[in-house]
Amino acid sequence: MFMSPASRRQVESRRGRPRVSLRWLASYQTLGYFLLTYSLLYLWRGSSVIEYCLLMLLFGVLYCVMRAALVEPTTRRPTQ
Repeated sequence: MFMSPASRRQVESRRGRPRVSLRWLASYQTLGYFLLTYSLLYLWRGSSVIEYCLLMLLFGVLYCVMRAALVEPTTRRPTQ
């Protein structure tokens, strides 16, 4: 595959940075789960949207911390 020098530099500059992918949010199933969770939380505790967002953020952070603590990091091959 042939690449122009400008696009080759872009690819090389992005290679070392971590990427965040939010594609999992782009499904109706995930949005339905969020709506169901919010509805149950609202009926159970009378929570507001702000409280729900903060709770989901807290669970997200806890999930990332637990995953980072329990999953071994993958080793990369050295680039030449």
